Amino acid sequence: LLDAIVRPAPVRIAGDPIAWTYDDVTRTLALTWTTDARITAPTVIAVPAKVYPNGVVVECGGCTVEERRAMIS
Repeated sequence: LLDAIVRPAPVRIAGDPIAWTYDDVTRTLALTWTTDARITAPTVIAVPAKVYPNGVVVECGGCTVEERRAMIS
């Protein structure tokens, strides 16, 4: 059951979301949005270690990527 509901998802989007999809087979998240220059906070995407135990590859057209591990207690 957990495998059916644990997946990556946008948490905060620095702009207006257009679309997002997740493919269970390829474990690929696609997220599209228009940026809003007034928003200085970053876009945040939750990436569960259960789905990606070896990390992720991010393709974002030249954006800056920062990876942080969330500590859950």
